[in-house]
Amino acid sequence: MQSKDLKSLLLKLNNYLVRNLDTATGLGINRGHYEITMEHLLNALIEDGQGDVPLILKHYAIDSGDVQAKCLRSLDGMDTGNSGKPKLSPLLTELLQQAWITSSVHHHETKIRSGALFEVFIASEQVISSRLMDVLSPIKQEELRTEFYNIVRGSVEDASVASEMISAEEAKEIPADGTVLDLYTTNLVKQAKDGRIDPILGRDEEIIQVIEVLCRRKKSNPILLGEPGVGKTALVEGLAIKIAADEVPDILKNNQIYSLDMGSLQAGTKMRGEFEKRLKAIITEVTNSPLPAILFIDEAHTLIGAGAAAGGGDAANLLKPALARGSFRAIAATTYLEYNKYFAKDAALERRFQPIHVGEPDDEKAKVMLRGIKTKYEGYHGIHITDGAIDGAVKLSRRYIAGRQLPDKAVDLLDTAATRVKMSLTSKPPKLELLISQLNSVNMAINTQQKDSDMDLVIDQKVLQELKDKKAKLETEIKSNEVRWTKESELIRKLMDLRMKKSTAKSNGENKDEPELNAEIINVRKELTSLQAEHPQVFAEVTSNTVAEVIEAWTGIKVGNMTRDDMTTLLHLEDDLKKRVVGQDHAIKQIADVIRGAKVGIKKEEGPNGVFLLVGPSGVGKTELARAVAEVLFGDERFMVTLNMTEYQSEHNTSRLIGADPGLVGYGEGGALSEPVRRRPYCVVLLDEIEKANTAVMDLFMQIFDRGMLQDADRRNIDFTNTTIFMTSNLASEILFEKYNEGVTDPDELLEILRPYMNQYFRPEFLGRLKPIVFLPLSKETMKPIVEIKLGKIQKRLLQNQNLVVEFNKAIIDDIVDNCTRAETGARNIDAIIDRKLAPEISSQLLGFMAEGKSPSRVTVTKAKDGSFKYKFV
Repeated sequence: MQSKDLKSLLLKLNNYLVRNLDTATGLGINRGHYEITMEHLLNALIEDGQGDVPLILKHYAIDSGDVQAKCLRSLDGMDTGNSGKPKLSPLLTELLQQAWITSSVHHHETKIRSGALFEVFIASEQVISSRLMDVLSPIKQEELRTEFYNIVRGSVEDASVASEMISAEEAKEIPADGTVLDLYTTNLVKQAKDGRIDPILGRDEEIIQVIEVLCRRKKSNPILLGEPGVGKTALVEGLAIKIAADEVPDILKNNQIYSLDMGSLQAGTKMRGEFEKRLKAIITEVTNSPLPAILFIDEAHTLIGAGAAAGGGDAANLLKPALARGSFRAIAATTYLEYNKYFAKDAALERRFQPIHVGEPDDEKAKVMLRGIKTKYEGYHGIHITDGAIDGAVKLSRRYIAGRQLPDKAVDLLDTAATRVKMSLTSKPPKLELLISQLNSVNMAINTQQKDSDMDLVIDQKVLQELKDKKAKLETEIKSNEVRWTKESELIRKLMDLRMKKSTAKSNGENKDEPELNAEIINVRKELTSLQAEHPQVFAEVTSNTVAEVIEAWTGIKVGNMTRDDMTTLLHLEDDLKKRVVGQDHAIKQIADVIRGAKVGIKKEEGPNGVFLLVGPSGVGKTELARAVAEVLFGDERFMVTLNMTEYQSEHNTSRLIGADPGLVGYGEGGALSEPVRRRPYCVVLLDEIEKANTAVMDLFMQIFDRGMLQDADRRNIDFTNTTIFMTSNLASEILFEKYNEGVTDPDELLEILRPYMNQYFRPEFLGRLKPIVFLPLSKETMKPIVEIKLGKIQKRLLQNQNLVVEFNKAIIDDIVDNCTRAETGARNIDAIIDRKLAPEISSQLLGFMAEGKSPSRVTVTKAKDGSFKYKFV
């Protein structure tokens, strides 16, 4: 659909549906999804609870919690990794188009309401392919269409209810017994006294700074600067808790903090002067409040220009005189990017605020913060969160969740893990749900085949038999999983009952049964561990493994790679790297030694974990080793930033690495180096063909080698202390080949031979900040296992995809080795031979057999007399 058409369609949504679509989009952004689906929106509509959908579910006695759980389960299986704003899925767009027809034609509505969207959803094929088919089956489509208004009576989307709500909103404009502050702000101190704010720990230093600024005689207005998710709003809530507890200086005692809702303030201000009138009323009430008041303006950059569209001055200009007088105090919060973009350009506004920097907490502080809110989440979800889960949420989210900050991403991770544990106690396991869904699909395929047969059409009996065999296999697997799930659930319930008994006895001072209860708990634990092995279906509490599984669902990185102990990884680093890189044991040892030294604290604190210059011919494993380090250390090759230095041969190219300056094209988009590392501070950086980079570019890298820090165009400090940097170069490859063939095989001796050539391209101060390592040319002996590994991948793919066994004659391996040792591209030529010759020829001949209806089970590849490959299919 064209963007113009989509925009036109979205304008047809009623306000309630627009609001919930925004909520659904927020969920998609938090999870890194690429598309917003019906499951996102349905989850938001159920969570809201005031519209058509909850009433429809209630009418048909469907548990909305079950529907929501299945929606979330479905979202767990979606692709993740998107750092931008997700798009509406084509299927959701199609449903909205159908919903417009249903709303306008059948229900005579002027806008699309959620009930109409839900109505077309349950009648569509989408519901059949989703996890929701079983739970939504009680809904009678014809009854819903004819009795729609009776079923959704009382919904906020109902015209009469909506008009009452609008009238109520309009009545608010002139409060009878309330104040303007009651309409457009929230009293945080009152919320703190009522216990409605979570405990805030780990921000004592920043809160003290805020208190110091607020206690000034003039310019007592702090502005909190920090990346999204570091806890700027929570810091103000922490101050409110301190005021409520009377733990502040006398000048701040009994102060009230009012959090401004910019959305409500701007809503409905169509006429000139309405916005100014509201804001002036707020300023007046804050200034003249019986109790000293402070206005908190979150997302303060939205002030710039706010109100201007209504024909008056923006909010910032209205605030300046009040802030200058000193009788009006405000706390603002925004990001560095927005501050530089808006506040820094308005000198008069900027000087009225005192910046307070709120950085991302370190691991220990983040754990303290999570422990402070742990009880709240345990109470909400009704399950126990272990300290190991908190430790895992902090460490794993820092390493594997890109583009977000602690503690926010760790809190979301812990919350999702707790949701998953709670769902495991009340819903079918995801694996069982998937098997049932697969069985439904197979049953539909069998029914289709049988209908064709009943119509005297020719069907493929082999395909039908395969479907029946698959059905039998799925039914057996489902039964096995159901038995195991039932047993696990019983043991988990027993364990939780024993814990409850122990807790109750302890609180009552009855400790005589404690040894017996402890013994029972240990026995149940042993039985549960034995039953679950490494793949539990039901969980008793949130553990580090549960947290890791959530990250796997979000990022696709395997749990085993994340939960492997760092020390174990370092101890086996050389062995793991040798599995991927052959013939460069000396290089692997040097790199492993440096990385291990960095991890145990031998390296200087401010530098990267290692800076290496890998020198050698093409195709000997330099890039492959960098990839292997990324996978072994960080769990996935995606944790590697690759830059080709041939693109940075001019001095002005440095701006591409750190981002464009203000006023230039590309400003605000981030740099090719700074942005990926900012989003993923735990990574490998690969600089290919470094000798071709401009000296100004090399100077920029020297800052990173020295301090482990780089400032981007937005003046943000990018941390490189958790990176490992590899630079590759083909300098003097001919000399290296020549000396190696003459019998000089010692890497250190070869390095000394290459040093004069390196000094021609690199300055001494640059070379002094890195470790040069020579990569040796690959001999026939070292090339042979590489060829075997590459051919093994072809064999594995054909066996999995075509059930075809491939055998390679020894002469084939020797021939490929000979071709690669003669060519200057080294091991890269293996891929060229396989991808351009061997694989296409096998595919072509295999397709010929398939076109004739034949399915060969084996092929033997040999070498013909003319040097070509010969294939014998059986």
